[in-house]
Amino acid sequence: MYIPNFNTKLLNLELILEKLDVASGMTIADFGCGRSGVFSFLMAEKVGKKGLIYALDIIKAHLQSIEHEAALHNFSNIRTIWTDLEGPNNIPNESVDIVLIINTLHQSQKYDNILKQAYRIAKKGGKIAVIDWLKISSPLAPEHRLNKIEVIQAAKLLGIAKHDEFMAGKYHFGLVFYK
Repeated sequence: MYIPNFNTKLLNLELILEKLDVASGMTIADFGCGRSGVFSFLMAEKVGKKGLIYALDIIKAHLQSIEHEAALHNFSNIRTIWTDLEGPNNIPNESVDIVLIINTLHQSQKYDNILKQAYRIAKKGGKIAVIDWLKISSPLAPEHRLNKIEVIQAAKLLGIAKHDEFMAGKYHFGLVFYK
């Protein structure tokens, strides 16, 4: 399994993959993929050559890093998209099996707009996974963090049903919603 430079002690990658039930041929969008693109690469391996990964970020340098790593490690199923996650992107409506929003919502004042975009592109029956920092003391956590109840309420207003809740790591909550 290829994992780019990433602190695997923060998140329980195996549990997250289990909760998402990723299968060959799926289409997955990684909102706020970051410089390492760790989840984009993990998902790209799981979905195989028949699957597709959209790696979205607002920072062009992050996307260039992912493109470089993808070429270096022969990942032909990763497409980068430069976009503001709070607004429209060019992914077609209802075309994605799983939308990943990992360590991203806490960075936005308009996180409900990010959830709206996730909802728009998710297929009927598709999953939207939100993993973010718990509001507990942590030496590594950012200052601003969301309460998971806020995320659940925002999703509920959009008509997104919560399916599962779990500890994604010592300092992270995990929520899986169904469209």
